[in-house]
Amino acid sequence: MQNRKKKVLFLATVYRHLANFHLHDMKMLQQRGIEVHAAASPDLGGRECLSSLGVICWDIPFARSPYSLKNIRAFFRLRALMMTLHFNLIHVHTPVAAFLGRILAIITGQGKTLYTAHGFHFYQGAPLLNWLVYYSMEKLLSRYTDALIVINDEDWGIAKSRFNAKRLYHVPGVGVDLTRFEVPATSKEEMRHLLNIPLDAFVLVSVGELNINKNHEAAIRSIAHLGDEAARVYYVICGQGKREGHLRQLAASLGLSSRVLLLGHRTDIPCILYCADVFVMPSLREGLPVSVMEAMAAKLPVVASNIRGNRDLILERAGGLLVAPKDIEGMAQALRTFMRDEELRLMMGEFNSGYVKDFSLDNVLPRMDQIYAEII
Repeated sequence: MQNRKKKVLFLATVYRHLANFHLHDMKMLQQRGIEVHAAASPDLGGRECLSSLGVICWDIPFARSPYSLKNIRAFFRLRALMMTLHFNLIHVHTPVAAFLGRILAIITGQGKTLYTAHGFHFYQGAPLLNWLVYYSMEKLLSRYTDALIVINDEDWGIAKSRFNAKRLYHVPGVGVDLTRFEVPATSKEEMRHLLNIPLDAFVLVSVGELNINKNHEAAIRSIAHLGDEAARVYYVICGQGKREGHLRQLAASLGLSSRVLLLGHRTDIPCILYCADVFVMPSLREGLPVSVMEAMAAKLPVVASNIRGNRDLILERAGGLLVAPKDIEGMAQALRTFMRDEELRLMMGEFNSGYVKDFSLDNVLPRMDQIYAEII
């Protein structure tokens, strides 16, 4: 009898997560003759990108919050899919999808389960509720997880000492494509002209969803703390989200409306990074942020919050400056340091462009290929 084609299901809360971070994994599996499926919510886009690659997509109405009643409907929709199809491997991502996916994999007798934790929602300094809810979920399901991938040192320590996954791997993120940053398609001068930014301005840039966790508010407030030096600072934010109105109002209240530029979703991130002087990452929580890796590849120094994930990428005083996420004055002082020292900026940017190679696709993909081969 002819062997049936092996099937792998990628599971995440939204398709956009899979489209942003796991296309290379999917392509790699397809090249090995494996049929790739994806199940997620289409709310934030990304489905068309996956479908164009031949990925078979199944819409599941997940909600990000574990408390949402929408996840009851998602549970039954996903159960119907798993009762219809058998997958040799289910690769789960994001907390809610990973929780429901692993439970249903057990109930419906699926093949192996692989979970990539893109930064546990419990971490040093996290609210007690996060530990009560997310830690309990992960602890319970770890014993039913065939393989667990963590992407930063803090999560590695927790998973190694407290969880019971059959296999545990430490992989340096999802990989950044360094070829995108070899030659910018648009020059620094032209990009600043397109964005209406003076050539002699000091340009900060952040990339990420406009939500509370990304903490753009702290960066905006830190600019106001620069006093007279703030007059030459422009802050470019790429991303969409529910906090856009709030950030615009905050910038207006601080007299920064004309110099805080919210650009929305952009497809020319390398060009925007190359027109900047410093990358800013003030997040409250991160796993291992791709946006910081991209900034490093673009030879930018980084001002980042001193948290898990950021610490794995930015070496203090070598590739950037780390400050507490809510230390507005400390962040302002870090910005002031870079504004006054071009040589320091260039030196740290050069360091980052070399250090980020450890987190490149060329390094990560062979590791993922090895993991898939061991599990399937």
